[in-house]
Amino acid sequence: MAGLATPAWAEKRVALVIGNDLYPNLPADRQLKKAANDATTVADALRSLGFDIVLGTNLGRQGMIDRLADFTSRLEPGDTAAVFYAGHGVAIAGVNYLVPSDVPTVNEGAEARVRGASIAEPDVIAELQAKAVRVAFVVIDACRDNPFPRAAGRSIGNTRGLADARPARGIFTLYSAGIGQTALDQLGSNDTAHNSVFTRIFVEQLKRPELHLGDLAVEVRERVAALALTATDAGGQAAPHEQTPAYYDQTLGGRIDDVWAGNKYTDTAITKLLVNSDPVQ
Repeated sequence: MAGLATPAWAEKRVALVIGNDLYPNLPADRQLKKAANDATTVADALRSLGFDIVLGTNLGRQGMIDRLADFTSRLEPGDTAAVFYAGHGVAIAGVNYLVPSDVPTVNEGAEARVRGASIAEPDVIAELQAKAVRVAFVVIDACRDNPFPRAAGRSIGNTRGLADARPARGIFTLYSAGIGQTALDQLGSNDTAHNSVFTRIFVEQLKRPELHLGDLAVEVRERVAALALTATDAGGQAAPHEQTPAYYDQTLGGRIDDVWAGNKYTDTAITKLLVNSDPVQ
């Protein structure tokens, strides 16, 4: 992104990166394959851009809380913060929850238990706002089919994807797939790429020094949509997949140019990229 050289003043760059693949209390078909890979790849990319990294993979709820506390303890007013989460997520009553690896086995309709065992996305955002960071760049890679039991009656949360939550003021949101879409983990059975379809494009574009935030969103949207159309089925036949990342710019103070460049930014905006990635087998 534009001007990602180390800033000229004392502003720090700190990133929290978490990827959860393993869910011992969920069925075998709900285990993930590339969330931890995506986390380590994004951590490497952010580290190359000057971020101090707090990294964790396959964390339980307390582990996620501990990493979040470590992360926020390093932040001071005026710093730049980045958060990346890859793993299961679920939307309950319009709120998105990040699901730790140790989420317990639950029955249909046990929403209170899932909420209590998970981390609410608004709580993560509130931690950043409390630190008065200059810019917060939050990537939540959790738009997978609902991993919890569903029957003819009431299920736990939305059937697929995260909630279409209204972006908060000062927020830039980017979804790896549009509402009602799922995001591909791989293009087909012969796709041996290390990362999900979205993350491989996202990281590639993140490293382009000429891109501003809005440009990044457009490039990611167009490239992911085109790549998803090349998907194949188990037999190797063409099976185009509709995956068009959507973005919503609720930031203030005009276009966010050079937020990474070390230029003074007049409005303390929380810049959030909500990224939802889903393995479609």
